[in-house]
Amino acid sequence: MNETTQLDSLAGIVNESTSMSMFELLAQGGILMIPIFLLSLVALYVVIERLLVLGNSKVQIDDFLTDVEGHMKRGEPRLAIQYCEDMDKPLSRIVKGGLTRLGRSLRDIEEGI
Repeated sequence: MNETTQLDSLAGIVNESTSMSMFELLAQGGILMIPIFLLSLVALYVVIERLLVLGNSKVQIDDFLTDVEGHMKRGEPRLAIQYCEDMDKPLSRIVKGGLTRLGRSLRDIEEGI
């Protein structure tokens, strides 16, 4: 009987020590846990912000290329170049470099891009 009681009390102690809350774990880490926690929040913010920005840029790229293609199909290369200048994004500068060299050799166009 005595051994069973001791085992039960040991099991209770083990269960109490292993069931710590997240706050208790942070508190045990001391003062160094504060900057670690704050930096993890900053990292989470940066990841979410980048995902949102990059997700939106894909839509903008598709719209941009569709608009440039539309200008070119209608025979309006000047409007396509102007549209690229108005956008002022890295992709628009690359496309503009190619459009301004239309009619030249493929090598010249590639160098412009």
